[in-house]
Amino acid sequence: MIKSTIFIVLFLTIFFLACKEKKTNSSKSSIIFSLDTSKVAKEISKVFQSDTAAIDNKLFVLSVYKNDSVSYFKVEKQQNTQFKTILVDSGYGTNNSNLFFADKNNDGFLDIVLTKKWQDHSYLYNPKKENFIEVGEFHDIDTLKIAGQAIFFKDKNPILFLKNSEKDFQWMTELHSELFIINNDYHKISFAIIDNFASLEDWNIEECSSLKSVVVNCYVPPYFSKYGETSIWNSGKSVDSIFMKANKFDSSFIVNYWTKNYKKLLPYGQVFKVRRAAQIITIKTKASTQLRLAGLEQ
Repeated sequence: MIKSTIFIVLFLTIFFLACKEKKTNSSKSSIIFSLDTSKVAKEISKVFQSDTAAIDNKLFVLSVYKNDSVSYFKVEKQQNTQFKTILVDSGYGTNNSNLFFADKNNDGFLDIVLTKKWQDHSYLYNPKKENFIEVGEFHDIDTLKIAGQAIFFKDKNPILFLKNSEKDFQWMTELHSELFIINNDYHKISFAIIDNFASLEDWNIEECSSLKSVVVNCYVPPYFSKYGETSIWNSGKSVDSIFMKANKFDSSFIVNYWTKNYKKLLPYGQVFKVRRAAQIITIKTKASTQLRLAGLEQ
């Protein structure tokens, strides 16, 4: 009887321990599964591309996030042992584009460069604010000069211009130029744009192509997007229009045009306004405070 009782107690003890071990293993599996699920959720908007830069003894991280429907980038600056988000651009798209650090204005500080199609768009680093200022298109830049001497706006900032060739057609190449300065706050003050894009509009293209000519327009701010909400090309109020042979609208014409007309265009100068504005919303959760983009919440 005593042996039977001992056997029963021993059996029940072994059974209890086996059940406890099974429950413990089951709990571990649940935790692992939960972690895997969380990891998968985070991968929905994963880092598509990243770059780092040390600027003025400060570390900056540039990260591009992408999923099937949206893409955006953000910049973080190291503060002590943590990184703080200082810039978010929700209008950035990864199609036909690249993003990286480079010194575009040759001031010794790395800037953010967005290369899209045939253009470089820049976010110039402002050492006073320790942040980046978006200035739009910024490449193939030269200083406007007379008799070899640079021309300054209000005796402070050199007047600059960019010129860029776009798509090539049988009788013409899309060509545009912008007259501007970069002020002391690292903003672009744009005065005017000239381009031959109007030559491709429905009411001009037949005549222009047959005569191998172009319509060159000069536009002044405020600018608006030429082909869509986030088009990289700008337009505005036309203050001049010239019908000329396509092969005459070249770099020499652009330099001569700005040199001859810059004085009457300076009063139109405005801070370049980007067509998109990133909004940052801080959402408090039980676990932590998360930074998200307006309209892009997962």
